Amino acid sequence: MGTEAVEASAPIRIGWQMPSVTQAALVQVLKRTDVLARHGLEPNLIPYSYGTPEVEAALAGQLDAFFAGDQPTINLLASGGKWKIFARVYNDRVAVIVPPNSPIQNIKDLKGKTIASPFGSIAQREAFLEQLAAGLDVDQDVRNENMDILEIRRRVLGGGFESWEGIDAAAVWEPDASSFQLEGHTRNLTETRALSVVAISDEFISKYPEASVQFLVTLVRAWDYFVHNTDRVMEWYNDDTHLGYSHEFLITAVKSDPNFGAKSLHEINLDLNEELIAILEKNAG
Repeated sequence: MGTEAVEASAPIRIGWQMPSVTQAALVQVLKRTDVLARHGLEPNLIPYSYGTPEVEAALAGQLDAFFAGDQPTINLLASGGKWKIFARVYNDRVAVIVPPNSPIQNIKDLKGKTIASPFGSIAQREAFLEQLAAGLDVDQDVRNENMDILEIRRRVLGGGFESWEGIDAAAVWEPDASSFQLEGHTRNLTETRALSVVAISDEFISKYPEASVQFLVTLVRAWDYFVHNTDRVMEWYNDDTHLGYSHEFLITAVKSDPNFGAKSLHEINLDLNEELIAILEKNAG
């Protein structure tokens, strides 16, 4: 994974989300190989459970770069954060889930029910959009509850064939969207593709312009390593997070990204093309 290192090392504080498998897998490569050091970067990798606490840290000046879904990143910019969205990192999937024997069969059936999602996340956004499309008022017709993704996971795994400790449904992303369903814990009412990105602060870009470019190079190299060593990286992920996902279901969750079709480093694609930029603009509207 080597290349010539840039002349001076730059310290970089990178936020990442443990229960978001593809970005966390890339972080495992950054952690367990020398790719960052070879590109002149001295990392401090800071874990979060979902995007809103990560955004709060970024606004407080505690991060230089972060991986997140597009919605938390949009929220950061809308809150006055001086940051730039640099690249697509991976494609994600969001699902609205219910217990396997729940009487809820479609989004309209959520009327009068409680649905949990981490507020400020892509999961909350998609859950709200689904409710609105079904003619439901997100404030009056449905009890939308703000809940950390790890607490949602605890309740789902704790069991419940018709509800989960006071919630009737939830909105989650990968690997939960796939693994819960494949393990028989949930039914998916809806599934939506989502975009996740990497952002870098204006302050870091100004202070370390070359290091900012090199950081993106490391992401391409991390992706290439991930594609060719998927099993190993998934083992690293489980060892690091202790979330206990099935290895088989993790592989299912990550394989949907088009980069898994890449045969070489040069085929890894993190471009924000016109279509993706239009999605960002739509979601920011």
